[in-house]
Amino acid sequence: MFRRTVLSTAVAVALGSSVASVATYANEGSVEKLEKIQVTGSRISRVDAEGNTPLAVFDREAIENSGAATVAEFLRDSPTIGGPEMVTENESLSQVAGASGTNYRGFGADATLVLLNGRRLPDNPIASTFVDINQLPTAAVERIEILNDGASAIYGSDAVAGVINIITKTSYEGATVGFKSGLSSESDGNQNSISIVTGKSMDKARVLFTVDAFKQGIVKASDRAYSKSAVSPVDGNDDRSAYGYPASVFTSDFSFAGAPAGCSAENTVPSSNASAGKECSYDFASDYQLVPDSERYGVFGIFEYDLTETATAYTQLRYNRAKTITSNASAPGFLTVDVTNEYLPYVKVARRWIEFGKREKENINSTVETIAGVHGVFESNEFIGDVNWQFELGHSRTTGVQKGINGQLFRSNMTEGVKNGEINPFDPTKNDASTVAKYQQAPERKGELKLSFANVQMDGFIDDYELGWAYGLETRKVSYFDKVSENYDDIIGGASGNGGGDRNVKATYLELSQSPMDMLELGAAVRYDRYSDFGSSTTGKLSAGLRPVDSVLLRSSISTGFKAPDLKELYLGQSEGVLKVVDTKVCDATKADPSKTKAEKASACKKKEVASNSGGNPDLEAEKSTALNLGIVWSVTDQLSVSADYWDITVDDKISLIGLQEIINNEDKYSHLVKRSPAGTLGGKETGSLVTDIYQNVSEERGKGLDLSVRYSLPTNYGDFGLRWDTAHLISFKRSKGSTGLLCEEAGSYGEPEWKSALSVAWKQSSWNGNLAFNYTGDYNDNGTGRAKDSCAYKEPESVSKVSSFTSVNVQVGYDFDFGTQLKAGIKNLADRAPSYTTEKQWPWFNQGLSNPVGRFYYLDLKHTF
Repeated sequence: MFRRTVLSTAVAVALGSSVASVATYANEGSVEKLEKIQVTGSRISRVDAEGNTPLAVFDREAIENSGAATVAEFLRDSPTIGGPEMVTENESLSQVAGASGTNYRGFGADATLVLLNGRRLPDNPIASTFVDINQLPTAAVERIEILNDGASAIYGSDAVAGVINIITKTSYEGATVGFKSGLSSESDGNQNSISIVTGKSMDKARVLFTVDAFKQGIVKASDRAYSKSAVSPVDGNDDRSAYGYPASVFTSDFSFAGAPAGCSAENTVPSSNASAGKECSYDFASDYQLVPDSERYGVFGIFEYDLTETATAYTQLRYNRAKTITSNASAPGFLTVDVTNEYLPYVKVARRWIEFGKREKENINSTVETIAGVHGVFESNEFIGDVNWQFELGHSRTTGVQKGINGQLFRSNMTEGVKNGEINPFDPTKNDASTVAKYQQAPERKGELKLSFANVQMDGFIDDYELGWAYGLETRKVSYFDKVSENYDDIIGGASGNGGGDRNVKATYLELSQSPMDMLELGAAVRYDRYSDFGSSTTGKLSAGLRPVDSVLLRSSISTGFKAPDLKELYLGQSEGVLKVVDTKVCDATKADPSKTKAEKASACKKKEVASNSGGNPDLEAEKSTALNLGIVWSVTDQLSVSADYWDITVDDKISLIGLQEIINNEDKYSHLVKRSPAGTLGGKETGSLVTDIYQNVSEERGKGLDLSVRYSLPTNYGDFGLRWDTAHLISFKRSKGSTGLLCEEAGSYGEPEWKSALSVAWKQSSWNGNLAFNYTGDYNDNGTGRAKDSCAYKEPESVSKVSSFTSVNVQVGYDFDFGTQLKAGIKNLADRAPSYTTEKQWPWFNQGLSNPVGRFYYLDLKHTF
């Protein structure tokens, strides 16, 4: 293996980002003092800080200097983490409210393996497939390691695009209490957190215990200029709902629509759902939240006991709980009513049930985990060096419970109430408090995922052959269910799923690292995984590191990977929902009809609410991938290090939904997935139309990019400065959908900017410290009305608009008191920039996966160590 050099020390510096870390490594007197450690991406313990694959490491100080209140917030600012459809806890319309995921390089939340202390974490149990970052022990986090390479040959399934390894403290002496509080410049979105870290080292034992609590206040959509209306303040784009107040009425064949006299003039608009007439639209924006009310609690503990001089037993315990209250606009729904003289010939009513209150849900996510094991060293002999070994058992249970607490209405009950005269659909004032209370429901959805595992692993080094090795055996069992209460599918404006399944996985792996000469290190790994429900997979990896001179490292790797179909993708029950799309068939026919007016043609080509059916597919196969990395690290001086890494990842048989717009745009290919109403249109559930979009192995992805990093430390008479600059350039990202086989370029399209960058400058002098950070997201195009049939070209190029770039500036200053107290104060988004405007997903007019809607945010961070 590589001997330690100036470059090794420089890269060790790069692994941290704080000025303190730079000083520590710069003053290191002897490399022999460094102990062997395992870094993410290898099972072999090594002295070298860098390996053959690119690894980014953020220590505790870097996390605190960023001003991020949570690990999830910190990761979202990483140039490589965010991508299209990234899950955040701020999406109140989401079926996984309160949870937060990642989307590494745009390959999906399920293509990144998330580890805690090198161990696989359970997925979120409800709806989507991802690891909930909000279920991690925030107070215990010591550092975050991000492997920018495929690693299925090391860790198994899911490590397609990379690995995020959250490393916690393992020991602590004394106690530290922390309190952090913040508020936006609009006096909302308040955040308060408290943490306690305590530990004790004894003769043969060590104990660590942490507690953390976090509370997030609400940010209302009505309190931000860009989101306060469903009519865009930029270009007038109208996303108001046809489910009006007091109502919109339609003929049974949707040939004509009418708005009751009680509908205000500004809400009476040409119908977008019927062939002719007017409907009563509803501006729902003010009823929603950009950031929901949430609170989280967590406890974490590690206990270690030295059984002998070379063997230690340990136990790790974790409990996390998050509660989020989501509040959405009042329930929208269609009702069929008896024909009356007043509304002849209208027989269908679409209305917003405002008098029944907003739709509110209590979402509770929790995780319980217990791990026990023994690790130690077999001391070296004449044939082999020291052998590190470990055996451990673990079990975790993650649950998600969603309960309706207000505004949850059953369609069948409401229809019957209108029919028997208890509910007046046209005059909300006639529906008194007792009627409202009678029809309220409390539906519940509960999901649970259990993960049990046992691992045995060994690693060592044979000096005579310069050979490092690691070998291991793993077994785990995963089971889950996602169930809803009776009649849950009858909820107006709701979505659900029922499913459940289990699997057993057995795996074995071997990793080797050999240095035929001081300047060269070669690596190889192979892994075999056997799944009880779909088959097996064998993956491999080859890597090489060449150091032509001490200051330069050339590195490369090539690997194969796979992602097993998730249990929810296999077994999630199919459920109905409503999404907005353009009915291409009707749009094209209307535009080609010379008898239609310009207004009718424009109306026919607007996005409309379409009933959709989605869910799991038990016939899925595993995704397969290959990853190539080429990089260089150059230690220009003892203080300056730069690196550049090129990556190229290919994923075949990608599991995904085709997408409603894609299905409708290519209806001749997907006729079996489209059911139109008798009138030949698409619309809400009550029209009889339905578009089915279940998980399938239908997509391919080809991505490549360049990661650039600079680390620089500068001691001066005015303090020590440390600079960290990370930039990600997405050179190309081609993605196919459906059976066309076309790979369309999406780099620079919605949610996938070609450039993202983060620059931070840290400063420390005596007791003072500071940090200045810039986060940049490049511009990109939205997708307008989608791709044309059998083409990568956009169907209507004029509908595609540019989403402008976004730069935020964060500043922080701190002081360390002599009596053990640290105080930091900071401002995030100093210029109070609003998110970049886009109409891609309609209201709230910004990308919720890439943007933070809070605006300028002030905070204080206080810690005291006893």
